[in-house]
This record gives sequence, structure tokens and C-alpha cells, in this order.
Amino acid sequence: MASSRLSSGHEVHVVTGAPDFGFTSEIQSPNLHISKDVLDCGVVQADALTVDRLSSLQKYSETTVVRRPSILAAEVSENDMLILSEVRQCS
Repeated sequence: MASSRLSSGHEVHVVTGAPDFGFTSEIQSPNLHISKDVLDCGVVQADALTVDRLSSLQKYSETTVVRRPSILAAEVSENDMLILSEVRQCS
């Protein structure tokens, strides 16, 4: 998605906790802007096969729900044309 937007002349802003090379190794563009923030808390596992649902939901709440107003204030502007997000369902 980022590549097609960049090739169309758009600026793309990526907010991620992932290393930059995951984006910059394939995409070379001055219109690609990467900033760091943890928006995906992942899951808490009791062991290799078991998800601790309560702890995972608590971590999600701390990482995303409580911070939602400040996240939106920092990331959304009147110039934004399209906002994409990867959403994973927590089991």
C-alpha cells in the first residue's frame, strides 16, 4: 500500500514500533516518513501455547485505550487524506 501511494506522489507517514529497515529496505523515497510509537501491544502468553486473555486486555487498555486521545491528537491532522491501520483480532 505504501509503495503504490508513494509512486502516485503522496506522502506516507508510518507509525510503528518495528525497525525502519522493514520499510526502507524496499522503499526509497523522501516522501516516506517513519515515526516510532508502540500502538500494537501484542498478547501476553502464559506459556508457548496459552494466551493470558485478561493480561492481554489489560496491556491493550494501557497501550491503546488510555492513550487514545493523545494518540489521535498527535497523529491526525486536517491534511490527512487516508489513514490505514492493521487490526488484529485478539482470541
